[in-house]
Amino acid sequence: MDAHKKQKNRDDKDLEDAEKELETIIQDVEEQLGVDRSQFKIVKMKVTKKSFGGFLKDGLLSFILNTILIMSISGYLTWAITDSLWDYLYFALIFSGIELVIHWMIQKFAMKWIYKTFGLTLLFPSIISLVLTTWIASFIDIQSVWRLLMMFSILISLRLLIKNMIQRRFIK
Repeated sequence: MDAHKKQKNRDDKDLEDAEKELETIIQDVEEQLGVDRSQFKIVKMKVTKKSFGGFLKDGLLSFILNTILIMSISGYLTWAITDSLWDYLYFALIFSGIELVIHWMIQKFAMKWIYKTFGLTLLFPSIISLVLTTWIASFIDIQSVWRLLMMFSILISLRLLIKNMIQRRFIK
């Protein structure tokens, strides 16, 4: 219980620091551009943290998309030599699991970084997961590093596009 109060105090302090920083930015804008406060509007949003169930749903969706996309891309781009299609499934499972854990840790402990980088920090779990997965998955022989990076770039781009389409459909 005491740890929860400490975290709440840290969150309150971070919020106060952010409000002070925002006030300083507003004053700078007023002075430099000669703009009145009534000419612009500041919208404050209360961001809720994902629950554990939300992370599991996101992880399941990521695993399904990763599996489908890795197998699909591997049909066009020979980036690895495998004994069977099951190896791609295991690769996707390991990749998704590592990515989910790192993603959760970043959202749990470094939410401030996510806001300051406008979400760019959330690319690191994918990059770290690829490195760790290729190191762990000894059952896949990487044929070409360039093809692996191309497959990975296509995977991340398509996954992001598909996830955004799915989320927009369910949000409406």
